[in-house]
Amino acid sequence: MMKKLLILITMIMMFVIGVGASGVPHPIYGFIKNNDIAVEGLDITVKNLNTNAEKTVKTLDSGFYQVDMPNFDPSWVLGHQVRSTIVFCSTLPECSKTVTLEDTGATQISFDISGFANIPETPEDTTPDVQVNSGEKTSVIEMFYGQVLNEVLADNKLAKLLDAEVKFNGDWYDVSEELSIVAKLETSIDDVDYGLNPYLVVDEVRYEYFFDDVINITEITIEDTVTINLSGQTFEIKNAKANEITFLTSKEIMVYEMTTITFNNQDLQIGAIGDDFIVVTFNGETNTIYEGNVDSFNGYEVYVDEANQDDSVKDFGEIRIGTEVEVKVEHSDEYDENWDWIIDLDATPQVIGYINHDPWDDLDDLAPLKLGDKISLPNDFIDIQFSSITSPVLYDLEIEVDGSGFIVEGKFTAGSEDYTEIFVDSTGIYDEDGELISTDKIQVGDSNLYLEAGSIVIGDLVISDNLDDVTYKGVSYSSKDENFLTETGIIFEDPENAILDKKRFRISIPQERPEVRITVGDELSDVDVVTKCQDANAETDTTTCTVCEEVICATPTPCPEVPTCDDPEDGYGSEAVTAILSLLIGGGLGIYTTRNQIKPRPGQAYRIRWKRNGEIVEEHYHKGNRSYHDINTQDRDVKERHPKGERFPVFGIDDEGDLVYVPVSERN
Repeated sequence: MMKKLLILITMIMMFVIGVGASGVPHPIYGFIKNNDIAVEGLDITVKNLNTNAEKTVKTLDSGFYQVDMPNFDPSWVLGHQVRSTIVFCSTLPECSKTVTLEDTGATQISFDISGFANIPETPEDTTPDVQVNSGEKTSVIEMFYGQVLNEVLADNKLAKLLDAEVKFNGDWYDVSEELSIVAKLETSIDDVDYGLNPYLVVDEVRYEYFFDDVINITEITIEDTVTINLSGQTFEIKNAKANEITFLTSKEIMVYEMTTITFNNQDLQIGAIGDDFIVVTFNGETNTIYEGNVDSFNGYEVYVDEANQDDSVKDFGEIRIGTEVEVKVEHSDEYDENWDWIIDLDATPQVIGYINHDPWDDLDDLAPLKLGDKISLPNDFIDIQFSSITSPVLYDLEIEVDGSGFIVEGKFTAGSEDYTEIFVDSTGIYDEDGELISTDKIQVGDSNLYLEAGSIVIGDLVISDNLDDVTYKGVSYSSKDENFLTETGIIFEDPENAILDKKRFRISIPQERPEVRITVGDELSDVDVVTKCQDANAETDTTTCTVCEEVICATPTPCPEVPTCDDPEDGYGSEAVTAILSLLIGGGLGIYTTRNQIKPRPGQAYRIRWKRNGEIVEEHYHKGNRSYHDINTQDRDVKERHPKGERFPVFGIDDEGDLVYVPVSERN
């Protein structure tokens, strides 16, 4: 253990020197465990007893928590007393510890709460993570199965959306655009017809154009129109009411008295022009049209904007020609086949836009999005695309009734021991030789899920005694002969027949919860879904399993052969290191942390992984490769290849439109 700590400290110092950190804060960190099992989601309050400044954070899935003294208490000094308290059991003396801050660079305060505290159920994280590609054309929303998406995108998250000004009646008015998406990532637990594919059920897509400065709509006239760009289409509004607008769709054409112009290969004759009218002959008809009015000519319309009679020059005017030059719409009118108008000019702020007419939720009609599908807004303004799913390692379990319990084949971990077959009953979990492993639970492979004794319990999936029933979140599946995908990525097969046979009930457990990316942006092309594997052809440590990820590729290529190994790599025991590194390098580099990663810029992340054998590996992902890999692994594409060991490579686009590595000497 001491050797590991020395290696970690050395790597941290080398990293700090490499990124040019200017100071070392003082993190308070620790681990919360219950019988050596990490406890996730507990609130921990760290308080400086000398200044009364305090900060509350939650434990990660490893049981780790951390805060940095300067981040919540700028008055702290060495020698102050700091108390760390587990909030839910704060009344118990065992749930608080007080230490004196010493010149050690960091202070660890850990707890083992076994035997004296009932752990509250950890609430599920239901908030999707939005990764903004700043300055680019897309935003990427990361979410898990079962999560509800309720996201509002503006120009700070999607560059195409406006934050600008429009001119009206001699003054400038602030305007902005927003795109709202309400959706849920569903599985066959929600609809059996989904099978083993997740679907994004989209309830609402709302595009809104806001007048952030109030416009007096009574001043909008044919003489003083207001022109707006609504999702890429220009609308010139000549009249407006609270829930109604009238706009012109054709461009103005200057005309002169007693002349002829050509429109769609037909002659249009301009006759007399008066102070407020123009005589028009077109398509075999002659009509006198007054300013602000429209007349029909056998399938076409002519609108008179302006008429001028002047004795000193040839009389002139402005007209518009088209199949429909003037359109009046009200709130909730049809915008097009799938969208309805939003018009509320009494609201604060005033708004014009559109909203979907029906949800995308019916496989036989307006289908929800599967991998590769997209929704396009009118005028192909913006696309919403189901762009990728991660494919973690799966641990296959086979369950069979045996006497008063179950024999379960698969892969399990307890402490430092691995097992491929266990016996489970109401008294505990046993190995093949009948030796007791645990009276409580056992970890499934290197996943975050555990198999509990008694009736087999894995997360929300319960296999009752004698395999008499299979329930998920309390709902019985005993009469279902389909295969099901749960919100956590667990797959269970044909429960009805398993209950009848009392054997061969198959369950697959993901090493990590699958994650989906929803991409929002313009010019998202139709692409094929292929499987791309992490560094399969690169220089790869043969002891490291690579993981495939479902991605969207413009040109399909076959999945390269993936190296195999007996044991998938261990989990990520270095959350503490990652968090401390984020503190050490400070905010000067624009670096932030999320989900135990350091992200210096969108589309890029870095982490340190601590293997079970004691080896420490630095890993990153970046543009061109969204899967983690060793920083000493070189990319297959020559243009994208960065020097071995570079933690945060920078990429650009060359003249051919390809992604290329930018050498340090060429960076701004």
